[in-house]
Amino acid sequence: MLYLFITFVSFAYFSHGQLRHITWPTLMMSKIIRYPFIERFEYVYIFLWLLVILPPCCMGLWGAFRILKESFKFKSKKSLWFSIIIVHFMVIGVKSKLDVEKLGTFMTYVTSSFLYFYIPILFLIVLIFQVFKKTDQIK
Repeated sequence: MLYLFITFVSFAYFSHGQLRHITWPTLMMSKIIRYPFIERFEYVYIFLWLLVILPPCCMGLWGAFRILKESFKFKSKKSLWFSIIIVHFMVIGVKSKLDVEKLGTFMTYVTSSFLYFYIPILFLIVLIFQVFKKTDQIK
């Protein structure tokens, strides 16, 4: 609901041409907020967005380390550190908006490949093993 609300407010505040050229429209909107006791409100705004973004990131990291733990029988501490190191090296190279877009495109490619190729191939492999297991039980 928060993302939807921010999107509608951004569309109402900025024109179509402005949205094409502004990198962070929600941050630009936060610059119009003025409080007498806070000189730069955008610092508070960025911190609050960190609280919005952090839980999904933590859930993704938790899922990654659970997959490593269950699939490869890593210990919890090892899989957590391995996941953190992988995420660290993925994020450390991101310097510009273009890098963020490249990382997003790469992740879209990886997840699409996973959904459209890995899962059906895994299903076929399991199906073949089940057929061979049934024929072995019959003999």
